[in-house]
Amino acid sequence: MPTLTALAKDERTARQLLAVTGSPGDISTGALLSRVGAVEAIALIERDIAVPGMDAVESAVWLRI
Repeated sequence: MPTLTALAKDERTARQLLAVTGSPGDISTGALLSRVGAVEAIALIERDIAVPGMDAVESAVWLRI
């Protein structure tokens, strides 16, 4: 089974994956997309590391989308 990163090779596909896995209108995801883009946001989910621009709690909650 391919990983999310393997599927999200471009911005459009990565945004589609986030739309399927996340909540509509999520402010944290929107802010993250502005900072790093959708492809990198998908990569952050798989690496399970601190998310840029979020504190430890917000990062942990977002990674569980």
